[in-house]
Amino acid sequence: MERWTALYFAAGYRILLRFDVFEIGRKRDESEVEDKCAAGESDHVVIELGSENFEYNENITDSKGSDISDSSVRLCGNLTAFPQRTTFVSFQEKLRIRLFSPEGRTGRGFVGSVKAIPMNFNEQLSVPVAPNASFLLISLNSPLSPPSAGNLTMSFTLPPNYIVTLRMVGVSAPNCDSLAGTTFFLIFRDPYDGVNGSSTTVCQLRETPSPLLLTAEAEDEITGSSSSVELIGSNLQVIKLRTTFNRFEITQVYKSAGAKWSVEVVSSLGKSAPYCILLSFLGN
Repeated sequence: MERWTALYFAAGYRILLRFDVFEIGRKRDESEVEDKCAAGESDHVVIELGSENFEYNENITDSKGSDISDSSVRLCGNLTAFPQRTTFVSFQEKLRIRLFSPEGRTGRGFVGSVKAIPMNFNEQLSVPVAPNASFLLISLNSPLSPPSAGNLTMSFTLPPNYIVTLRMVGVSAPNCDSLAGTTFFLIFRDPYDGVNGSSTTVCQLRETPSPLLLTAEAEDEITGSSSSVELIGSNLQVIKLRTTFNRFEITQVYKSAGAKWSVEVVSSLGKSAPYCILLSFLGN
């Protein structure tokens, strides 16, 4: 069974789509060899974000991934606790939501909202982080490339006494905005560090390796306000940031169409450790 809804806004606007509740389909469990969600065999939703060649085709059937185009994202599983993964910005003024249900009812469904935003957008998103959580923060519209000409500020909140450690691969530089060839960068802000808070700007982000290339010795050296640099190459850096308390912000700044990136996020009980940074240089 397929159901779909198409949205058109005025030319010159994008569409911001947010899901407040998303519980559809199921991921692979230990007894299954194939991931039914990835294969399109479990109940799922496809978001068509509208590329330059975007056209609606009512005759597309959901058979082994045929519902996915070069401007589509498939969602499946219980994603209510991850609003950063269920927020999308269309590439143009049109968007389509398609629901496929090959298995029947396998969740509560979804509740979402849409909003017309300028092509050069500047939006806010609140993201709660659970205690002792570990996940990858991914670029807007992932697994597609992010949109161009816009900012998205994510405000993260943890339970009291919890902090977050962030790990990523990129280049930490105060002048990312003026560096030649920079199409996007992230601004990490810790509002509780010092009198007025502190900010770290990172550009040339990549998709984070797994596991991240940090040595045990380098990890042990991150105590208090100290920092360490492990010279193992050139150009790219392994960057580690730790928040002071239970709130922080990340602003995604896209000057033009950026590349996909990811940041490892780990929450843990704090030890009153100030914000600190670790840089390790990697080769190409």
